[in-house]
Parts: sequence; C-alpha cells; structure tokens
Amino acid sequence: MLQLGSQGPDVRLWGRFLRKHGFMSYGGADKFGTGLQRGTMRFQEAAGVFGDGIVGPITTAAAKADPYRFDGFEAAADEQSLADKAGIPPAVLEAVRKVESGGDSSAIRFEPHIFVRLRPDLRGQIDYTPGDGVVWSNRTKETNRQAFERARRLDAFAAVKASSWGAFQVLGQHLLDEHDGRPDKAVEAFDDEPETQSALLLVRWFMANPRARASANSKPPNFNELARCYNGPHYAKHDYHRRLRSAWLKARKS
Repeated sequence: MLQLGSQGPDVRLWGRFLRKHGFMSYGGADKFGTGLQRGTMRFQEAAGVFGDGIVGPITTAAAKADPYRFDGFEAAADEQSLADKAGIPPAVLEAVRKVESGGDSSAIRFEPHIFVRLRPDLRGQIDYTPGDGVVWSNRTKETNRQAFERARRLDAFAAVKASSWGAFQVLGQHLLDEHDGRPDKAVEAFDDEPETQSALLLVRWFMANPRARASANSKPPNFNELARCYNGPHYAKHDYHRRLRSAWLKARKS
C-alpha cells in the first residue's frame, strides 16, 4: 500500500503511471507527497473507485484493468543490478540520483547555453539569461519542459542534445544515441518509460567515462573528480562535490 509519506521505487513507478495517463504533469519522485496524492485521487475518480488518495489493492486492480494496463509494482528497478551495470557502488548511484533530480525520473532540464552553442543563429529566438558569473541560466522558465518544447520546435535534434534527462540528468546525446539519432523517437521513449530510460542513460554515461567510474569506486569515492566528470569544471560553484558526498553518506546509512 502506498500513501502520503511512502518512499521508494514503487512510488516512482506509480508517479510515472499517473503522469503517463495525464493525472499528473510530472511524476517519478521517490517520495509520496501531496502532488502524488492529488494525482492518485484524480485517477481514482476517473476509474470509479473510492478517492482516498491511497494506493491499495482496489486502486491497483483498477490501474491494471483496461484501458490503463498498469504493469504493477513488481517492475520496480533493482538498484543493485543497475549499479552493477553502470560499474559503480549502489550508494554512489543513489547519491547521483538524489543530487541530480531528487529521484524524479521524469525530470528534464533544458540548457539554453548549450542550445545557443549548437545553433548560434537561433540565439534571438529562445529565452536565455546567463546567471551571475556563469554561462548557464538559473531561470525556471528558461530551463523547464516548456522551454524545451519551444526549442524543440526550432531544432528538435539540438533541443534534445542540449537538455539533461531523467533521474540522473544525463545530457541528451546519450538519449539520441540510444534511439538512432532520432529526436522524436527519443522523446517519445523517454516520456513512455522515464525510469527505464534514466537507467539506460546512467549506464551509457558511466561506460563512456572510465575516469568517473574509477572515482566512484575509490575507497572512499573521490567526489571532487567524480563531480568534475559529471558536472563539469565549475562544479564547486554550487558545492556539487559536497552535496554528492552528503547524499552518499545518507545512502550508506539507509
């Protein structure tokens, strides 16, 4: 049973299901908050079951029936298996997930500075305000899904490539590589299965970055080097390495 305060991969799967069927505009966080509760109640109302915001046997059965066909919670990702495929310790995997997205597998962050670098001729057609002393934008309206969709209409390939995707916020070149360089296919696959695509992207990224893998497997992990590989040379500007270490310590205790 899932309810307000529940945590874990089953919560992510349920949020993903609600988002896929239009009961939430986002979904994939690993904590059952008030937004997920409201989305659950909207689903329950549509399915004709008691709307208490709790995911029990009756709600789950309704989700598995037509037209929804929810796969069920047995499909929850095996964190140890994913860590093994990426070649990193599970606690490091969870630290990256926590710092990058808070566990939201459906997260997308559009990076206008990368888009402009790819398509300088389109600079005047997208909103882009560099942050104080940095090239990236810190404005939500310039980095959210709506900003991505505006850029996608201008150049879909550049928009996907200039965005960070999923629970681990991996840049879009890896998503394009996973889907034959076809941006529409890549976005559709991500929207349909964000948890699965997040896992694929994480594995692809670590397989392509042996220095990051070595840093993650140091004892203790070399968070400065891992942060440099994962977040770029300016990682210290927002304490990325320290936040990784803090999340890693919490993951080890859980």
